[in-house]
Amino acid sequence: ISYLIGNVFYEILISLKNSKTIEKIPAGLIEKYNEIAYTNEFVGNALAIVFEQLQKSKVENNLDDFLHAKITLIKEGALSTLYRRISILFLPYFYYSIILLSVGLTFYFFINNNLVNFESIDKAFLAYLDLWDLILSYFIFIVIIFVHELGHAAATTYFGLKPKEIGFGLYFIFPVFYTNVSAIWQLKTSQRNVVNLGGIYFQLLINSILILLFIHGNTAGLLFNIILANSISMVFSLIPFFRYDGYWILSDSLGITNLTFKARDKAVSFFRKPSSILSINSSKDAYITLYWSGSILFWTYVYYSVIRYIVFTSRIVYSNFHSKFWLLDSKDLLEFSVKIIGLLIASFFLARHGINVIKYIRVSMSQIFGNKR
Repeated sequence: ISYLIGNVFYEILISLKNSKTIEKIPAGLIEKYNEIAYTNEFVGNALAIVFEQLQKSKVENNLDDFLHAKITLIKEGALSTLYRRISILFLPYFYYSIILLSVGLTFYFFINNNLVNFESIDKAFLAYLDLWDLILSYFIFIVIIFVHELGHAAATTYFGLKPKEIGFGLYFIFPVFYTNVSAIWQLKTSQRNVVNLGGIYFQLLINSILILLFIHGNTAGLLFNIILANSISMVFSLIPFFRYDGYWILSDSLGITNLTFKARDKAVSFFRKPSSILSINSSKDAYITLYWSGSILFWTYVYYSVIRYIVFTSRIVYSNFHSKFWLLDSKDLLEFSVKIIGLLIASFFLARHGINVIKYIRVSMSQIFGNKR
């Protein structure tokens, strides 16, 4: 974690590092900046405020650290030659042409196969379901997600910066790859967003190739499920209420750092004083309020959908179990197994995210009632 500090506070920290006492620091500040306001009280208050913010940041980071069990897979600089070569894809005429073509082909795929809602997608997935295709699709999808990370690294390289490590971790309960592109804070907003979109851009490129193969190939079932998984993955990546690419795109576009934390502060202010929701002092304040409101609506819908899925799937599993599922044919047995796995994942996700929500509520309540004392 890094922080931006002002020149005066930097001088205070350097003085402390050089073993100066707090009582001796003001004299050096007054001499350097010719400002008599830098008193012992000023230095003490400055340190108290910063230490309070650091403590708050520590609590928030513990609360929000959903990416855990991180492992470095590719060290910084190990694939710099590859990044440099594939960064040519970010030349504007390649970049915009490929995005337009790929988005068009993806829409064509969904419309042509009548994949217009969750029910039709689920039916199509089950129609193409095959054990070996499913296993192979899973491993191919892992490769695609790794290529997604190469997209972020290549975009960073295109703008003359060095990406750091590519690694693996757990987000909530889901295994994910990640790329450390923290150096892009130096770039303009439009350039940062190209880096933010770099992974999805590479997925779109892969999608167009897969769709063309699907149209003309003989492995329809395998390709269909890979295209489906890849497309759904891109949509999820763009949702700004997950800490995926969509979140960083929104945060950078609005010019609001730590958007999640500021939205949480807005929630605390609202519960402390409901009328505070009406006191909007700037456009950024309005964006934070909208983000917080949208986040509540989104996660309410997610909880409703997951609980509904668990209830509905549990009934099917219960019915199959009492109908002697071991007597099912191979395809029906595979469908039954997929539903069992989906039920376990949904239940574990609900429990894991619920724990984080409880932690967040506890911290928020302590801030609300703690400040009232």
